[in-house]
Amino acid sequence: MAGGMTMTCRRPFSETDRLLTRDLKDCGQPSPNPETGHIGWSAFVCQEVSGVPAAVPGRRHTRTTLPPGRQPSHGAGPCYQEECVMTEQAKTEKGRVAVLGCGVMGAPMARNLLRAGFEVRVWNRTREKAEALAGHGAFVASTPAEAASGTDVTLTMLADGAAVEAAMTGPAGALTTLPSDAVWVQMSTVGLSATQRLARLADEHVGFVDAPVSGSSEPAERGELLVLASGGPTLRPQVQPLFDAIGRHTLWLDRPGDGSRLKLVLNNWLAVLTEGMAETISLTTALGLDPDLLLKTIAATPLGSAYALAKGRAMVNNDFTAGFPLHHANKDARLALEAAGLERIELPLTEALLKRWAQAISKGHGNDDVAAAINAAH
Repeated sequence: MAGGMTMTCRRPFSETDRLLTRDLKDCGQPSPNPETGHIGWSAFVCQEVSGVPAAVPGRRHTRTTLPPGRQPSHGAGPCYQEECVMTEQAKTEKGRVAVLGCGVMGAPMARNLLRAGFEVRVWNRTREKAEALAGHGAFVASTPAEAASGTDVTLTMLADGAAVEAAMTGPAGALTTLPSDAVWVQMSTVGLSATQRLARLADEHVGFVDAPVSGSSEPAERGELLVLASGGPTLRPQVQPLFDAIGRHTLWLDRPGDGSRLKLVLNNWLAVLTEGMAETISLTTALGLDPDLLLKTIAATPLGSAYALAKGRAMVNNDFTAGFPLHHANKDARLALEAAGLERIELPLTEALLKRWAQAISKGHGNDDVAAAINAAH
């Protein structure tokens, strides 16, 4: 890993000892316990210092199911009994979290926090979406201020910078009740200008962590998002357990705002991949070829990224169930274009696809998945 970056990993290791050993060494851990040979789910903070990986146990530890006939031991590998003790301690240490925004991403994140043992308070502009979480154990607040009252961490996952600012400020805003020792985790994709503005708002009240996520609704449901976090090192212990509950990896970046910068870069790449697949499928069909043939062909080559293939299948099957709504992808592509303009560089592909996506949105596909971009090509 490059300097200025810390990766916190929560991953299922391979079932074979060979791959298991490789994965553990990737995280700077010792080889598996020779008596058990398995470690299951665990979490480690991996940081490269002077080119030498070092690791310390994370706060999330889960008892593994051992192979038949094998017992926990204190051999050369991790201690299962110690891991179990840490799990029970972690349950008692879980704090109170407010989730502002219970849409496609916020709702599954709130459910995963509840499953992890956090006390969760939720608010949404459309109350019905928040009320759907009451059955999972969440407290439904009438205002952002009520949701944030007495919380350790308040998480915002809303449509844009204006929506986030509205939820955090004003008489009913979360900042009016958020304790001074709390942390505001801003996970919405709002662009660089809005991130800087929101960080300034937080500076007057609470700690601030910029932490957008990479991943759509399906990895959000599974708790397998990639968290792109940037914020003060002293805030990390307070928010890392939350990130462990909603994400599979946390990438810590030292420079404030770099989480949002990297998110714009990733989503611009996503946009170009999606539009490229849409146009290629249209060309395939126009040439009288079966688009399934295209997908099968590129799947067998280095050309076939998992994301592009997934969107291609959705396009071929006309399945536009929203994992990442097109109007959100359109907004993010515009934010990338705006960031590029501030740096005086051009993104001609992004400019071109935005015109085409506007056509698909005008046809009523804004709330469909980004794969619905293919409708502009028809």
